[in-house]
Amino acid sequence: MTLLETIYAYRAGNALYDTIPDAVTQQDEDAIVAATYGTPMAALVEWDQPAASYEEACEALRLAVEDNTPYSGSPVSDAMVRAALGYFDSHAAEKLAA
Repeated sequence: MTLLETIYAYRAGNALYDTIPDAVTQQDEDAIVAATYGTPMAALVEWDQPAASYEEACEALRLAVEDNTPYSGSPVSDAMVRAALGYFDSHAAEKLAA
């Protein structure tokens, strides 16, 4: 699976997870995570290759912002990732045309 495919699978798994009622046991929770976003999350945590394209790099940064913000990660890290992503997004058309 490519980085982009793994990111999309992780987002799809998170969206599916969000549809499940909150009243579940810990055992149910573990099974639900495994059935939804668990596998792509594990792959992303272990990812050790550079992004293969401009699009993958932007999506990796975008996912970092999405995943960091709800959990109050590093405010400096979040701001710097947003700054880099803003630059990439503002130059996307010219980069993709090249």
